[in-house]
Amino acid sequence: MNLLQDTIISVVPARHTTAPYEGATRISFNCPLCHTKGHSRDTKKRGAFFLGLDGSAGYDCFQCQTRTRQSPHLPLTNAMREVLSALGIQDSELAKLSFDLAAAKYASQNAPRVILPNGLRSIVEWLEQGCSDPRLLEIAAMLEGITPPLDLHRWYWTDDDNGQDLSHYYIGLIGDLSWPTGWIGTPYPDIDRPTLTHRGIWEEPDDEIPQAVLDEGREAVFADDEDEESK
Repeated sequence: MNLLQDTIISVVPARHTTAPYEGATRISFNCPLCHTKGHSRDTKKRGAFFLGLDGSAGYDCFQCQTRTRQSPHLPLTNAMREVLSALGIQDSELAKLSFDLAAAKYASQNAPRVILPNGLRSIVEWLEQGCSDPRLLEIAAMLEGITPPLDLHRWYWTDDDNGQDLSHYYIGLIGDLSWPTGWIGTPYPDIDRPTLTHRGIWEEPDDEIPQAVLDEGREAVFADDEDEESK
């Protein structure tokens, strides 16, 4: 298991079924999104996570058609964020998970030092200097509100937009301040803004679960229904 799959397993509902497929794992449960997308509330375990041997995770609901595939080394896709949020993970925790997934990939690549945004300082430093910018204060309150609270020495902010509206983001460094190998900016409170990095906007990958996996999962889910009806 890895950070992504461990997080998924920690929030899977108690009423679920687990089965192997292709040497990996399928976890089926009642989809938490069906009723919010105009469908009847799922009671047939139409939702399923697919945990791959490569550390990836997929999700597919055979009723509301929520579908995504998540790499263990990329920020969360919008659909995976939506599923995990519906299962009870807070937005701030999702933002940290998304950053940690990307940071692990960058750290493994031993990337060269990058230039940081203008005016970037730790949130603690800004607060100690008496900055009262409401954007900073809102971000600081959110990070401190996480349980356990995050260390504000390790998160950064700038009042300089840097041509990217960057003052609306909190920044996590890959590496450290003396030798940063990358940075990732997470928007808050407007989480609909794009994730920003030292390479620009993070483009969400358009990966889909392979059709063969979907067909097998769909067959297994409906087979479960048939077994229940025959009892």
